[in-house]
Amino acid sequence: MAEFKGSEVVVEFAGTDISGSARTVTVSEAPGELEKIDVTVKGDTERQYLASFPGGNNTTVTMEVLANSASDPIEAIAANTSGAMVILPEGDTQGAIAVTIAAMYLIGKDYSIPYADAVKWDLSFNSTTAATYGTNAT
Repeated sequence: MAEFKGSEVVVEFAGTDISGSARTVTVSEAPGELEKIDVTVKGDTERQYLASFPGGNNTTVTMEVLANSASDPIEAIAANTSGAMVILPEGDTQGAIAVTIAAMYLIGKDYSIPYADAVKWDLSFNSTTAATYGTNAT
């Protein structure tokens, strides 16, 4: 992976660039624990398990974005909106890293107005689709 700055990140959700002044973008893939079937029988000296189904895909993306006073595209996205998400950590250049997650849902949207500090959005997205890693074709 090449070195890059967070200031170059591009995040598109449902075809709209929502990167704005993104401070942090975190991608978390946590499918959960492997299910186990207890097959212990009388006479065993310890529990015996068979591996069952692996946990399902669970991908979460959280973002902290500085609010833009002029027609911020985040304002137009309602909670529970779904769409594909593309994250370009190195920026929108050909051959750069591209993380794609289909069927993401906006599940949390908070707007913070702190005293004497930057106004920001905190966004949470979730999907039962795995993230795919590749390179940007454009």
